[in-house]
Amino acid sequence: MSDESAALVRPAGGASVTERVRGNYDPAQVAAIRNTVAKECNDAELAMFLEVSARYELDPFMREIWAAKIDGRLQIFVGHQGLLSLADRKSDYRGFRSDVVRENDHFKVTNCADGDVKVEHSYEQGGEKDRGSIVGAWCVARREGRDPSYFFARWDEYAKGGKTPWAKYGSAMILKCAEAVAHKKLYSLSGLYIEEEFSRVERGDPANLTAVSEPDYGDDPQQAARIRQLFDLLDYLPRKRVMKLAGPVGVGLDENGRDALIVELMAEAREAGVEIPPLPETVDADAEEVTDADVVPDDGERHTEEGSDHETEAAESPA
Repeated sequence: MSDESAALVRPAGGASVTERVRGNYDPAQVAAIRNTVAKECNDAELAMFLEVSARYELDPFMREIWAAKIDGRLQIFVGHQGLLSLADRKSDYRGFRSDVVRENDHFKVTNCADGDVKVEHSYEQGGEKDRGSIVGAWCVARREGRDPSYFFARWDEYAKGGKTPWAKYGSAMILKCAEAVAHKKLYSLSGLYIEEEFSRVERGDPANLTAVSEPDYGDDPQQAARIRQLFDLLDYLPRKRVMKLAGPVGVGLDENGRDALIVELMAEAREAGVEIPPLPETVDADAEEVTDADVVPDDGERHTEEGSDHETEAAESPA
């Protein structure tokens, strides 16, 4: 480490920057956070993450907030439930209303002269096929003494294609995007994203995608071929998993880590009903069959789809 970098990491007085942030984290807690939800952060980035966590009263140990490096830059993610609990702790918070809008719904929004927002949304209960395809989702969040925060998340701006959770849990996913942005606007929360809305940010900056479009698959030809095959079968590059493989911008994975990643991807493919064919003959394909007992569920991929005026239950977990 250069003298200049050392000065940034260890300010005058000899204390590490991670010892100077709010939150009263003891050294063991800081080490645990570094090894779980902020694995790729250097000392200065970890200090920033801890400061943001403390400022917004989000608990890293409850996985309400976590950090990832994307293209070498720190990105802080917040869980959907963590974001709602943050608002719920505010004394002036007055709750929210939200719902998913489909093609045949009656949906009208009026911006009133007094600053209020009036949403008219009606449809026949229990007939989603008759309601048509998802158009988007709306949310109105309120706090005492302020104009309400309204946001409409358009399906075509947020949804991912292919065999992603968006294909199976579309209503829950787009609803979480609307609720997240409305609450961030309500309390002026900047620099935080939930994973579901981050897909839109990625598409908005093509450079972010191309920078890690060729992950480091490692030297084992069988591992590399299997991971490439699974990415292709799932019809997308799962961002958090690409980051695990991106050696130049992240910590990368060792051989055991790539084996674990293969297990995760195979489980995801099986859950999505995707048949996994044998590897090409040029590759020594002797991968073991994955059983349910071998698979540890990825909490970030489990969602329940529910209606309006409620909280959708989903646990977002870091990569």
